[in-house]
Amino acid sequence: MSKFALLPIEKVKLDEENPRIAEILKSRRNVTAELIELALGSGRDVNDPSSTSYSSLKESIRANGGIINPIIVKSKNDDTYVAIEGNTRLQIYKDFSKNRVPGNWSEIPAIVYDEMTDDEVDQIRLQCHLVGPRPWDPYAKARYLYQLNIVEGKPLNQLVSFCGGKASDVTAMIDAYKDMEEYYRPIINEMGIDFNAKKYSAFREAQNKNVADAIARAGYTKADFARWVAEEKIDKMSGPRALPKILADKEAKEKFLSENVTEAKKILDAKEVKGFEEFENMPLNNMLSIVARRLSTLPWREMEKLKSDVDYSDNRQAIYDLKDDLDMMIETIEE
Repeated sequence: MSKFALLPIEKVKLDEENPRIAEILKSRRNVTAELIELALGSGRDVNDPSSTSYSSLKESIRANGGIINPIIVKSKNDDTYVAIEGNTRLQIYKDFSKNRVPGNWSEIPAIVYDEMTDDEVDQIRLQCHLVGPRPWDPYAKARYLYQLNIVEGKPLNQLVSFCGGKASDVTAMIDAYKDMEEYYRPIINEMGIDFNAKKYSAFREAQNKNVADAIARAGYTKADFARWVAEEKIDKMSGPRALPKILADKEAKEKFLSENVTEAKKILDAKEVKGFEEFENMPLNNMLSIVARRLSTLPWREMEKLKSDVDYSDNRQAIYDLKDDLDMMIETIEE
């Protein structure tokens, strides 16, 4: 059973099993409020234009004088509570209270559960933060799925039933997290650079069969891939998707190994655009109009082939690359 209550914020503890907080606790001895703010999403992810920044949420709560959706807490035996869902909002309340921001921040609206099974806790976290309106960052999602499946032994089909989607996607997320921890973390420790959770997207892309096969065919390993990421040779989100073509081309491969994916793709692009010089020199608005018209009038059969036909993999990659570049351009324009 659950009930609604206004809880004193000093009695509500942050959830140390929240993947973002847990990462900070694992890597730092002295955990400050500022570090927790950073862990909970202080700052906007430039690779995710749809993400809401911590500062924007903070300002919204201040302007409205509180939160609309109550946090979800589990009561403990010592008359305190732990925030199962809503750690970011709780931290904002604590910050406002500490800094004496005008308003009533001493109590926070909450849905209180006196009794919750571990499965119920997991279900709330997964539904709220994997597919819900307040998603964790991709690395945090994968870390939590790894904890549940590999460490705690929860069956894969149970996790899929909690958060939806495909079993193959959940498996790929877990495998990407494992690769990042097994290969990337030791390398960046050796190099003396900070761990960057945003690099997770590259490891997730590397789980795709065509990328993994291309790396293996070229005689490289997961450790090599991790070092490429650490050395910024994979310098954009779509980088891994370009590896099959780059590694198959001697000149592009040498450029990649000496510099990065972006420079290697320039070599491939130069070879592919021969005969299209007129289009390449076209004004940007005209070029984009042609591309938009071509995509909007794509026949149904071609759309179906894009979903599954191996021969259309180059077209799929080009579409994904275009989306990544447009997202980054829109982000820059809006700034």
